[in-house]
Order: sequence, then structure tokens, then C-alpha cells
Amino acid sequence: MYQPANIPLVNKTMPSNLTSLIICLFYVLNIFYLFYRTFTTENHSLFLVSDRSGLLFVANLPLLYLLSAKNCPIRFLTGYSYEHTNIFHRRLGELLALLAIFHGIGMFFVYVPNLIERGETLMSFLTHIIVWTGISALLCYEILSLTSLASFRQRCYELFLALHILLQAGGLAFLYFHLPGTRPYVLASLAILLIDRLFHRALLTRHTLKADLTILPDGATLLLSTSWPFPPSRFRSLSHDIKKGWAPTDHVFISIPALAHKHILQSHPFTIASAAPSPTNSHAWLDLLIRARKGFTADLLQYAKRHPRVAVAVDGPYGSDHARSTLRRARLAVCVAGGSGIAVTFPLAWWLAHLDTEDRPRVVLVWVVRDARHLEWLGEGRMEDLRAKGVDVVVPPATMEGGRPDMCALLAEAVGKEEGVRVVVSGPDEMNRDVRNWCAGRRGEGRDVGVAVEKFGW
Repeated sequence: MYQPANIPLVNKTMPSNLTSLIICLFYVLNIFYLFYRTFTTENHSLFLVSDRSGLLFVANLPLLYLLSAKNCPIRFLTGYSYEHTNIFHRRLGELLALLAIFHGIGMFFVYVPNLIERGETLMSFLTHIIVWTGISALLCYEILSLTSLASFRQRCYELFLALHILLQAGGLAFLYFHLPGTRPYVLASLAILLIDRLFHRALLTRHTLKADLTILPDGATLLLSTSWPFPPSRFRSLSHDIKKGWAPTDHVFISIPALAHKHILQSHPFTIASAAPSPTNSHAWLDLLIRARKGFTADLLQYAKRHPRVAVAVDGPYGSDHARSTLRRARLAVCVAGGSGIAVTFPLAWWLAHLDTEDRPRVVLVWVVRDARHLEWLGEGRMEDLRAKGVDVVVPPATMEGGRPDMCALLAEAVGKEEGVRVVVSGPDEMNRDVRNWCAGRRGEGRDVGVAVEKFGW
């Protein structure tokens, strides 16, 4: 579906129209519950709206944690994993932050005038357990919401992670003691959090592996590589475990205890850039492309300059089959990557090229890079291997030399008059929007064209 341009002034990226419609409908539902029969003739409207805001906050709280769960049950119901539902988690978090403000301010103006009439002090009001626990929970969730904004998250990712853990723990604790009626919702949220983080992520899917660190020619990108013997195929599907294999577009969370103490409790997500192992493989090779920016990735780059190997804790794999199922139905499969988005599209193209079926689609791989040295990220011969399997590989001149390519022209040339076209794109927001809208335009013309966007960024 069509994706509108960024919001002017703030330059905020908009999701697809369908995603925006679903979010708006959810907001409308909550607004309806917020104001339904709250305007009465007895002058209790402020209390009713304030109280209803608090009720909606706690009622939505378990859903907030469910949408953030890495092992989200929604994945098994819809095929979409948590990285696709993360936008709904963020929008719901923003809604809850507003509801908390409405509840806190409204209750203040409801009760304080009555206290003044009775001659009680403001301090006696603020020190009541219902009030101070409510204010404390409000502060936790408001700070949590502010530090979850993309501008803060991208600049201070490590601080965002630490605050996310501390503030949500504090918020749940204060909310639990705020009122007895909140406790079932708090306990449900806590159960979702603990089952996801402790049981699934720590006990079932986490492994510590020895990995090689290679600084690639551009000097700002690391290749983290590890391998292990593959178990016999009959045992591979018994658990959700990286050692049992993964699928194209899957990602893992990694933590490296050898880095600075501030990174010990942190886990960072990276898409698996190597081809997924086939059932006939006796060995698995896992590669992660890591662009050094700030914090964890910058420290890892400095570590790699002194140490060629490191112990890495790997949690996963995570992901959905959305992109794979989209391309599997195609007659022409087009994989479009921008920069490190190749970690998504290369495994997809490799998987399609090695399908041993008569209905295997024709495959086109388009890779747009900023620097020509980035072409060495995949290692020698990978693109030639794809070409040898019949994949059309298109690599425009690096954007540092030739400027940004015309994605619409590239797609038009790659697709031609073909029908049954399916496109998967992973790259910067502008590229994703251009590709999505080109596909939406072709569908508007009656063409059989579909698109799936694998956005990177957290």
C-alpha cells in the first residue's frame, strides 16, 4: 500500500497507509471508551474522564508488553514477528503516555479543591500512598515514553536500553501498589515480560560461541563470523535454537561480555547476513555485518583492532516468513537492498536461487551502495555464485560517485512487462518509500505486483 512522504518540519517517516489506518482505528476505539457517557449533568465529567483514562491505561498495559515480546504469540497467528508489530507497540506506548497525563492532571484538579475546602494541606495529599505511587508511576512511564522517541533511541541506544529496563520495572512496581484494581493487569504484564525475557530468551535460545572479527576495507564495518557442526536433520526442528539453523531474513541478539562493563547486560539485534543452511548441510556458517556508529558498535570496532576472536552470546533466531512467503509466490522475485540491507536480501536471493522446484521464480537482486568498498562486505565470489545460478545482479554506481539512483527507473527496467512480480526491499526509509510507492502505482494500473518492506533499525 502507498506510503506518504515524511511529515514536514519534523521529517518523521510515515508508515504505509494501511498501517496508519489500523493505528487510527485503534485510537478511535480508545477515544470512544474514554468519552462514552462521561458528560453528565451532575458535573462529574472531569472525574469520569480522568478515571476512565486510568482504566484504559491499565487495560492496554498487557497488550503493550505483548506487542514488545520477542516471542510474540501474534507471530503464530499472523506470520508477522515482533519487528513488524513494533510500530504498534510504539504508538500504543505514546497513547498510554497521554492517558497517564490525562489521569494524573485530571485527578489533581478533582481532589485538590476538595482538600482546600476541608482545610487539608497539599503535602498530606501528595504523601498519601495512592497519590505518591501514582505520581511515581506517571513519571516512570512519561520518561520511558520520551526516551523511546526515535531521535533519542538512535543517538543514545545503550542509555535507551538501560532506562527501558529500569523504568518499566519501576513503573510496574508503583502501579501495583497504586490501587488493588491495577494488580491483575500489572501481574499479566509482568508474566508476559518474564516468560519472554527469562524463559525463552535466556534458557531456551541463548548460546555462547567463539567468533572471528574482521574489519572490512571501508574501516567502519565489521564482519562477525562463527560456525559449528550441524546436527542430523531429524533433530533440527525440536527447538527454536540458532544451533538448529535459521531462515533468510532472521536476526539474532548478541551480547559480548569482553567489552566494557556498560555493555554486559545489553543485547543488540543484527540480521544474519549469511545464507541459511540447507537440510543437507553438515556445518553452519553465520555472518553478521556490523556498521560501527556509536556505543556498542564503536567499542566492538576498537576491540577488533586488538583481538581477532571474541566470545559472543547469541540469542535467537527471530523473524517471520513474511518476506519468504511473498517471494515464493512470485514468477519474478526482485530483492532490493540499500547498504547493509544486503544482509536481508542476499540470503533471500540465495535461498530462491537454490530452490529445487519447477516453479522457482526468476530472481533479480539490486544492491545500492554508498561506497564501492562496501561491495566487499559479502566476500569474494558471492555475487558471481548468484549469477552462476541465474540471478540477475544489478549494482548501480556507488552513490558517493554517481549520486542516488532513480529507483523507479531501476525497477521499471528490472520488471519490464512481467506479471506475478513480488518485491522485497530493505534499505533507508527514502528507498523503502520509493520502492513501495512504485509497486503501489503498478497495482493501481492493474498489474500483479506485491511488495514487502524489511525495515532495518530499532
